[in-house]
Amino acid sequence: MKYITAILILMGLCVNISAQTNTLTTSAPLAWQKLSEITIPFENNMGGADIPVFEKEKYGSIHFKIKNGQMELKTVVITFENGEKQEVLLNERLDASKDSRIIDLLGDRRVITSVSFTVAAIPRTDDKNVAIQLYASTSTVEPNGKVITKSNSTKKKMKPVANRYKKIQ
Repeated sequence: MKYITAILILMGLCVNISAQTNTLTTSAPLAWQKLSEITIPFENNMGGADIPVFEKEKYGSIHFKIKNGQMELKTVVITFENGEKQEVLLNERLDASKDSRIIDLLGDRRVITSVSFTVAAIPRTDDKNVAIQLYASTSTVEPNGKVITKSNSTKKKMKPVANRYKKIQ
């Protein structure tokens, strides 16, 4: 009876520990391309910017790096070529040693036209502005952690129309 109780307690701990784990593991590193770098001045401890993206590449995810200073990245609004927008609430404290979380773009790879965001200054710091860099990757990450690049996409390629249908005589 003691052994059964001990096993049940251990199983309960394992389930509890695994339920709290929320890390993203990938089968390969993502290849990042720097799209832009901008310096944001803080006015009344708040700031923001709109970064236009001129690359017409289809991206699957983005993230930010801080070059100098520290800040709190509040919200990010990504605007796509078709006019749709994706708003992400981050509320992350960032400095030169920490990158933002990876933001997976909704849908398949998409062309980004601009990225807007709001930031807040960290209290009790002397930072009057902060330099932030925007990076994007053409890869996407599946829920199972597998990285999908343009070359190993799992989407079916359609055959040309002439080969799909038989001619009726």
